[in-house]
Amino acid sequence: MKEKNITIKVNGMTQKQWGILLLELNLMKKAWKPFKVDMNISAPGLKKVIEWGTKPYADYNREKDGNKKVWQILRK
Repeated sequence: MKEKNITIKVNGMTQKQWGILLLELNLMKKAWKPFKVDMNISAPGLKKVIEWGTKPYADYNREKDGNKKVWQILRK
């Protein structure tokens, strides 16, 4: 099948909205993968946004506090 390209140009978007847009595109990429759709996304800061946006909440708290007790409570 022929490769298809899409270009999205955005003006007036906040940094938070930009991050959410990138996370939603990443969700679409994951959802379509079982249907043999191979999507490549490139954007400024994409790797960092996906890294932080898909991290489980418990992992974030463990890194932030470094407290093993907090980690044990959240795992239950």
